[in-house]
Amino acid sequence: MKLPWRDEDRAISAQLALGYGTIATLAVVLSLALLLPLLRVGSTLDEVREDARSMRESLSLSLSIREHYVHEARTVIERDDRQVAHHERWLELLRERTARLQARVPASERQRLDVLVEESTALDRVFRDRVLPAALANDHAELRDAHRAAEAHTRRATDTADAVVRSLERRMERARQRAQEATRFAMLAGFAGAFTILLLAVLFSIRLRGAIFVPLGQLAEAVRRFGHGGLDAPVGDLGRGEIRIVARAFDAMAEQLRER
Repeated sequence: MKLPWRDEDRAISAQLALGYGTIATLAVVLSLALLLPLLRVGSTLDEVREDARSMRESLSLSLSIREHYVHEARTVIERDDRQVAHHERWLELLRERTARLQARVPASERQRLDVLVEESTALDRVFRDRVLPAALANDHAELRDAHRAAEAHTRRATDTADAVVRSLERRMERARQRAQEATRFAMLAGFAGAFTILLLAVLFSIRLRGAIFVPLGQLAEAVRRFGHGGLDAPVGDLGRGEIRIVARAFDAMAEQLRER
């Protein structure tokens, strides 16, 4: 006896495909949802490291200007003009370091770095053109005026460098907050996704139990009765899908045995 095979007879295989496909799709979506925040955290950390290097360079520039001012004061006190070449080299190095820093800082800070170079250049010019000649000539009045001008340039240069440092600190803090937010989002997405997958797995298992295991148990009981000679108790349309086909085939076999 050949049994017809209809699309609804594939219900269990379709249910298995739907259940496993849903869980697999959700797992892929969850992986992507976790990957994107992690990539964002990674890029943010790279930004923080770059800003940290820039901040250290800015601090170094600020200290360099202060040290140079102290060195100039010592040169004036000792009335020694043999260190002028050292001042020129200092200014050259400061310009080089500032140029490297401009390539790493935000556009809003590049103008401040230009001001820093201008003030440092003015400081060196005041020192060589006014401070040192007045010190060598023992012109105290001119030395006082020139020293005040040099001090003003030093203060503006160091204030500008400190402002760059503070701006980079605020930028790093904002980046740190973004990294924390992305991490929290990844954690929440992970917990929510894991809970959803677990819930779907439980619901899927319950449906599978009702669709497969319970009917299989009833079919096994019918087979046991059949083994003891119980041919008059048909299984009927047991379960659904493929199991129903097995139940129909079992009843057809029992019917053929009864006819024989």
